[in-house]
Amino acid sequence: QLACPLDLGCHSVSATGAGLGADPSLEALLQSMGLGGATAPTQPAVPTQTPEERWRNELSQLHDMGFWDDATNIRVLQTTGGNVNVAVDRLLTMPPAPAPAPAPVAPTAPTAPSSEQPTQEEEKKEN
Repeated sequence: QLACPLDLGCHSVSATGAGLGADPSLEALLQSMGLGGATAPTQPAVPTQTPEERWRNELSQLHDMGFWDDATNIRVLQTTGGNVNVAVDRLLTMPPAPAPAPAPVAPTAPTAPSSEQPTQEEEKKEN
């Protein structure tokens, strides 16, 4: 239980607001202070936007400046709270992403010389 902040004729107020209906002036005071009065406390809203939606305008600005890697852009925007100027500074000072490794090339088997064409050794003998 919470102690009554002002002497309004109450001795205690429960954290859930139960029993506040008996003192409308206290309920009005708590509501004016943003404490909600007799209503139950609400949970903070959980964002339902994807990062791409949340940072749409900022990503567009970064694209206009030539920063096309959205995964990196979003990561930097999240760390800067969406401040594009700071994000650009960080993007410019980041080490470049490593280049993807080239695909392995399968070795080719040596081809046998064709019987129709003379080999280099045969050409030497003929000359």
